[in-house]
Formats: sequence, structure tokens, C-alpha cells
Amino acid sequence: MLIKNSQKPWAGVDLAASARGISAIAWGSHPTNVQVAEVQTDEEILLQLSDVGAIWVDAPLTQGEGPFRACDKALHRLGLSILPLTWSSMQKLHQRVRRLRAGLPHIPWHETFPWAVYKSWGLLRKNLPAVQKKLQEVGFAVVGLSMHACDALAAWWIGWLHVQEAAYPLSGPDGTLWVPRTLLSP
Repeated sequence: MLIKNSQKPWAGVDLAASARGISAIAWGSHPTNVQVAEVQTDEEILLQLSDVGAIWVDAPLTQGEGPFRACDKALHRLGLSILPLTWSSMQKLHQRVRRLRAGLPHIPWHETFPWAVYKSWGLLRKNLPAVQKKLQEVGFAVVGLSMHACDALAAWWIGWLHVQEAAYPLSGPDGTLWVPRTLLSP
């Protein structure tokens, strides 16, 4: 895929459905040099992402026919719940990521789900101290980071796994969602 041939760092994004919420961006090319910023406006997001080689985002890049796309159903079969795309907040999130993607058409965008990373690390629930501890164990500096920032790091981690050939695409006719390959092992 495109990341392997890129000299640029990639980014992980935890995107809020609107500019009133906090979004977080993590960017770098190795866990020891990843930077994190919390932003709100589309302009701030586009500026932060303008120089990366790829974007791994926690937001639905595609819209299916019903509440769940084929990739969402595959995620369900792995024991992970995802919000239905028919919910208003998810529709707003989808519209926002579409606008942002249109603003950076030269950069490849990949959809992911941070909770898939946390589950692959053996976490049973989304608990900030436990997530921070796991992020530190894999090499990130996470002192004082919010859950948004941690989710951006988890999205970035999928890009790292992709470089290591350890990410897997859950694909269907209506979208692709990337997860750690270790989730597929019983």
C-alpha cells in the first residue's frame, strides 16, 4: 500500500462530529517520535494534516445502505460494537470527514476503530489509565493525554501496524475498516 513507499509520517485522527467538540491528531513515523495535538476547527485539522503521507481516521469514510456496512458487521463478528451510521451523530461525523477528505484529496485516508486496538491489547473496557499504560508499554509518551489524544494514537498505531504488515482490512462493497491482524486470531 501507499504508506510503505512514503517518506512522510502518517497521522491518526480521533475526529469529533463538529467543530464544537475536541478532535485529536497524532503524527509521526515511529512510536518514539509521534506528536499529538488537540484541535477543533476544520482549518486547524487540515493544517495539521497537510504534510502527512496518509491519514488513519476514526470516522466512517463511506455510507452504507442501512445502519451497518459490511465492514461494520465484520467488526461485530469480532466482538466489537460500533455505532449505527443511521444515528444523527454518526451522519454528522461522516459528513465532516467527507469535507476534510475533500480538502486533502492528494492524501490517502483509511478508516479505523481505536477500540479494535485496545481490544487487541487485551483491554476489556475503555478506561483512560489502562489505555495510557498500554500506550506507554508500546513506546508512546502519554503523560497527561486525554482520551481523544489516546484514540488518535490508537488510530496512528493502525498505520504503524500496516507498515509492519500487521493490519487487516475488513472490506465490503460499501467500505473498508482497518484493524490489528491479531484480532482475527482465536
